[in-house]
Amino acid sequence: VLPLLQDYFAQSIGHESFITGYAVAQALPGPLFTFATYLGAMSYESPLIGAFIATLGIFLPGFLLVLAFNQHWKVLAEHPRVSGAIVGVNASVVGLLAATLYSPVFITSVKEPIDMAVVASIFVLLRSFKLSIIRIILLVLVYGLLRAWFS
Repeated sequence: VLPLLQDYFAQSIGHESFITGYAVAQALPGPLFTFATYLGAMSYESPLIGAFIATLGIFLPGFLLVLAFNQHWKVLAEHPRVSGAIVGVNASVVGLLAATLYSPVFITSVKEPIDMAVVASIFVLLRSFKLSIIRIILLVLVYGLLRAWFS
């Protein structure tokens, strides 16, 4: 979904605003939901109405599916073919998220060797030292401010 959103919205709100909104949304639960709200607010005359319409548009289909299939989901999910399909869908989602991480996030953010060093350092802090996400976000924020200050 992200490449489609980028094709549609990046020209109207600007590429930097698009990537900034996506980055901020990644720090919150449900990235596409909060990102849709952001895009709606940025692309409509009235940000509040745009945010409301986009939020309704992103949540309504799932809500209607829950209402339609709630009674039958447990029985359906117990069938081996359906449970296998669910595993396959989950694997596909992981692959799509990895592809999205690479393009547009990685290729637009990592432009110099120092950027790659920062990414590798953050990975080590996260995996080896189990540093909390909030602390990592704050460290990267400080790094970005310092880099902007001295550029």
